[in-house]
Amino acid sequence: MAWIIFSLALIGLLNALYFAMSYYGLARGRLIPVVGQGSSCRAVMQTPDARALGLPNFIFGALYYAGLIVLSWTPHPASAWMAAAQIVSYLAVLLGVYLVHALRYRLHVSCPLCLLGHGVNLALAVCLTVVSM
Repeated sequence: MAWIIFSLALIGLLNALYFAMSYYGLARGRLIPVVGQGSSCRAVMQTPDARALGLPNFIFGALYYAGLIVLSWTPHPASAWMAAAQIVSYLAVLLGVYLVHALRYRLHVSCPLCLLGHGVNLALAVCLTVVSM
């Protein structure tokens, strides 16, 4: 199961890093056209929902995914770390439900990379739940 968590967290981290590159003008949609100038993904990053505690959501995502990558490589992680990871994963899923709702019903846009991130978060929550059983 550790390799699945590692793989999902790596996908999430790469997604978050691409959002960061696009947000700070380093990618400009050249690598993945769906985040290009004028795309719905780029427009979503400019909304208030794309920030938590004053910082862009992708910063929290990158930290979360990096932590899970480290945790997945730890031979016998302490149960407290696993419990914390599980709680954070549930919070990410709850936030994701709100953000997907905001995307669809308030902003009326579809952001494929946002949906990828939320799907990864859901899969990680499931994996972390299974591991803790």
